[in-house]
Amino acid sequence: MVFLPHGQRIVFMGSPDFSVPTLKRLVQLGYNVVGVYSQPPKPVGRGYTIQLTPVNIWAKKHSLPVFTPKSFRKDLKAVQQLKNLKPDVIITVAYGLILPLSILSIPLYHCLNLHASLLPRWRGAAPLQHALFHGDKKTGGTLMQMEEGLDTGPIFFKKILKINEKMTLSKLHDTLSIMSADVIEKALPLYLQGSLIGVDQPTKGVKHAPKIKKEDGKIDWNKPANVSIAQLRALTPWPGVYFQHKGTTIKVLEAQAISSPIPEATSGQLLKEDHIVIQCAKETALACKIVQKPGKKAMKDIDFLRGYALKKGEKLT
Repeated sequence: MVFLPHGQRIVFMGSPDFSVPTLKRLVQLGYNVVGVYSQPPKPVGRGYTIQLTPVNIWAKKHSLPVFTPKSFRKDLKAVQQLKNLKPDVIITVAYGLILPLSILSIPLYHCLNLHASLLPRWRGAAPLQHALFHGDKKTGGTLMQMEEGLDTGPIFFKKILKINEKMTLSKLHDTLSIMSADVIEKALPLYLQGSLIGVDQPTKGVKHAPKIKKEDGKIDWNKPANVSIAQLRALTPWPGVYFQHKGTTIKVLEAQAISSPIPEATSGQLLKEDHIVIQCAKETALACKIVQKPGKKAMKDIDFLRGYALKKGEKLT
């Protein structure tokens, strides 16, 4: 079969900022993107303003047809609408909707997913956060064939990214977002030519990355301070990392893991009068450099303590 890159009918599915570079790259390379699918517009903020996804906004700006079904399982018209586009291949990047068999069976060249991890490690909705929180030394982008299981299909291509100890979620997000576009640029023509052979994922090394919840940001003082630092890197800006004092939630925006100045103190105990240094496990402590109360501006800990009564020896939760 002769490979005509501009002739393949491609449907792209994605929603957040992370997905936009891949869609943009497909268009720049001259692929025939016949439709873009994204999550439905949602009300946001106090005014419940209806907001389109970043993919929706980019696609409309570049005159691409956009479709926003709430579900394929319950909406037979949406399934037929997709069939009418006659896609040769469907490419998903952080779309956010599960594709049933009725969709997976439509394209000639299958449905491909570009997942932001080195599968089978971190299958699921939040691979970036889990990679950082668990101290992974590397991650990457994986191009795989979609099947009914969650990120379980055969792998066609991987690209590795090293994670340094200072990398934050926002930096990892932006780097992997561009890497995903690079993976598509290199791997898609090879795939469509039949030059890439899918390899089944190993059963060993499977890890799941469930969706992050607000309570995941609560600091556990019974763990070493470096765990809280990993938590801070992984969960900033959302949901953020926090502790509580007498019912008040205090968010930690910047911190450092140090050796405890009072090794015999109990976990969660405030160790200083003029700085927010809190005892953690294994004789470590978390020095909270910048903190924030709900609805207030972020402050250095020394300034925060001038207007908020935290006493040395108090137990924080």
